[in-house]
Amino acid sequence: MPGLEEEVFYRGALLASLSLAFPIRWTVFGAETTPAFLLNSLLFGMLHGFWMTSSGLGFTAGAVLFSTVSGLVFSWLRERTGSLLLPIYMHIA
Repeated sequence: MPGLEEEVFYRGALLASLSLAFPIRWTVFGAETTPAFLLNSLLFGMLHGFWMTSSGLGFTAGAVLFSTVSGLVFSWLRERTGSLLLPIYMHIA
């Protein structure tokens, strides 16, 4: 269940920590959030787009884009609902 540990880390611990570092508040489609919302999603996207191979570093731009957009949706769900359950379910799906 990759969605479980990634969501607990990215939308749980990391988003909360980054939100403390960037205290400016925004409202995005009814969810009150911070600039951490964007940074968290970009880091999530980068994690899925880069990997190590025997010949060096691999990269897929499409994976970064798709995962960053997914991260924005998951982060928005976390901020809007205040819960990790919906982002976890969406990630697993």
